Amino acid sequence: MKIEISPTANTTEYFSKIDAILHKEDEMLKRLMEVSCLNTNNIKFETIIISDMLNEIGNNYTEILESENISFSIDAQDNLVVQSNKYLIQKALFNLINNSIKFKRRRDVGSFIKIKAYSAKDGINIELSDNGQGIPEGCQDKLFELFSRASAEKSGIGLGLYITRISIEAIGGNINTKSKYKEGSAFTIWLPNTHAFK
Repeated sequence: MKIEISPTANTTEYFSKIDAILHKEDEMLKRLMEVSCLNTNNIKFETIIISDMLNEIGNNYTEILESENISFSIDAQDNLVVQSNKYLIQKALFNLINNSIKFKRRRDVGSFIKIKAYSAKDGINIELSDNGQGIPEGCQDKLFELFSRASAEKSGIGLGLYITRISIEAIGGNINTKSKYKEGSAFTIWLPNTHAFK
């Protein structure tokens, strides 16, 4: 249609809107496929050195963090190891980092994302904190539910944090958050130190 129809101001605008809608629908289908393909019976566990995994994740974000003027730091307790599924932990952390970047407050300098990992009761905690937009209090109770969105200011389909939650729960862990609107958020992932769970 773009080729066959002579472009006008209106048709160009309409096609742009159609493209945006189709792109969003395509993204939703891809994310829903992630959910449907998560089979907890086929999850494989391995020994994960947490500091190595976090540094690997950080290296993937070097360019975009620099372009967004976001300070990024990792503080992982020495010799912290867990028996778990690396892919699912990484998926959860990628979603959290992506959100921190997406919802950073508008400032020239001073934005940060910090990841801290340390021993906890019967397992380990991985905590990600930022000083971004934060989450309104009325949205926090349903933050990890399907199609829940914490902000109308940014485009999104409300699947990222849901996928984060089910990924962590699939390996026996849990996730919670503390956030203050316009000040920032902190997400804490707890992972058990063994995969012998029900």
